[in-house]
Amino acid sequence: MRKKTIRKVQKEFDDFKCLLIRKGSKAEIFENCTKICFYSCMKEYFELNRKIPLTYLQIAYHINGFLDLAWKYFLKYEELRYDTWEALDGLMQCMMEHEWVRIITREERKHMMP
Repeated sequence: MRKKTIRKVQKEFDDFKCLLIRKGSKAEIFENCTKICFYSCMKEYFELNRKIPLTYLQIAYHINGFLDLAWKYFLKYEELRYDTWEALDGLMQCMMEHEWVRIITREERKHMMP
């Protein structure tokens, strides 16, 4: 699960970076510097942090557009930060509390289908 999640997060980061570089003007890149930094911190969190709980890995793996959704949570909840792994643990905990039910429900539906 860990390796698959890391690859997924890395691909989402690379896609974001390529899109921004390819289509973004210098002004757009400058305006998105906080988002770029956030995505980079999230990518490093998953690549380097060996103590990530399995539930956090599952959330990142099962949510399409995970980095974008994490960014939206960061913007929505003012108390969230991304400057340390502990801060990112807090962001992941917040996401888990809100998204876990959706993930479980979706997975249960898959298994119920004939």
